[in-house]
Amino acid sequence: MTFTLRVLQTPAGVPGIDPRRLEPSACPFAIGRAPDNDWILADPDRHISKVHCRIENGPDGLYLVDLSSNGVFFAAETRPVGRDQRRLLGPGDVFRIGDYRIALDRTADATLPDPRGGTDRIAPGTAEGVTGILAGTSEASEGRAARSLGGSASDWLSTLPGGAVDAQVVQPFGWQAPPATSLTDEPEAMLQPLSDFASRSEHLSPVSEALQLGGVRAILPADWDLGDDAPPASGAAAGPDWGDAQAALVEGAGLGGLMPEGVAPARDRAAMVRSGQILRRLIDVLAALEAVHRTAERDLGLSDRETSGADLPSLFAAALATGDAGATDELTGRLARLAQASRALGLSVGEAAADLGAQIQPEFLEDAARERTRLAVGPLLRAASWDRYVALHANLCGAPDAPAADVVLTPLRRAYARRT
Repeated sequence: MTFTLRVLQTPAGVPGIDPRRLEPSACPFAIGRAPDNDWILADPDRHISKVHCRIENGPDGLYLVDLSSNGVFFAAETRPVGRDQRRLLGPGDVFRIGDYRIALDRTADATLPDPRGGTDRIAPGTAEGVTGILAGTSEASEGRAARSLGGSASDWLSTLPGGAVDAQVVQPFGWQAPPATSLTDEPEAMLQPLSDFASRSEHLSPVSEALQLGGVRAILPADWDLGDDAPPASGAAAGPDWGDAQAALVEGAGLGGLMPEGVAPARDRAAMVRSGQILRRLIDVLAALEAVHRTAERDLGLSDRETSGADLPSLFAAALATGDAGATDELTGRLARLAQASRALGLSVGEAAADLGAQIQPEFLEDAARERTRLAVGPLLRAASWDRYVALHANLCGAPDAPAADVVLTPLRRAYARRT
């Protein structure tokens, strides 16, 4: 069984992309913007990770593994699958990667007849049709029919000529296995003559014409104008006051003094939607900064600790939905620790660079050579200084594929540990 990945929507300025055939046996199947992926998606706005996601073949079907920072979203869901999380992927599922919307469809076997018609389409009712296949007569017992009817319902139903049955629908109880018996004779009730009600009803007048009702007069009571003076109740429920909601958002954010003068705040739902979009972009930027900093710490060997607790979008959602002071404090602490660690990393890099720069200064090299060789100023001391420089340069650069020299990382790690 094979599948097809179809692109339903592409980013602005990106031309349409042809469907991509997906073989479960070829999985894992990587998708992203890097050139070494199985399916490369153009991403001019950099919304897609280098390896955004991966499709794997599991014991019960295909799985989609989210490997990105921006996430993979299914259909109309507002929360992503989650980094390093898996989700079962089946035919008909639609997921979003950046500005792409992609659908997974089942691909019919190339050896089966075309369900949309063709010169080799089997006509219903013939010896090679469905009746013959189920009864096991004539040429209908070919390898295709025997092989298809011997499997599960999702396989053998899809082989019926003309696409009469959609194998993706949920079948009622009893349709998950091949039929156990062959066709039987028609019951006697089916051989009885049909009723002539239909032919007689064609010559009768419709009910709206045969049944004539008398006219109904509407009479107002004598005191119809002496009722309650209260204004009539509005038929539509009062909608939310978006202006008050916008004002509350500005007040909570402390932006009252920064609003442009002479501009009235918008009093519609679109203004709140824009505020939510701005907030989500800020959350995504902060989450990306945190991820980049943790990656830099791990790659440089500065720290091996992992981020504890929920991710930043979940903390924001908890603080907004419940007003929990604990979630607010945890969110503030996470951002404060991120700012402190980023500042410490920058200062540590500067300190390590200054230390390394001092070691390759001519005066430092000459003093180190003089202390080691006890030579006086002259050609021999300059030669010893040059040997010292060559040894230091080789220690810094190393082999083409060798890791960074300890002479760089050691002072960097020491300075970072002292500052954090």
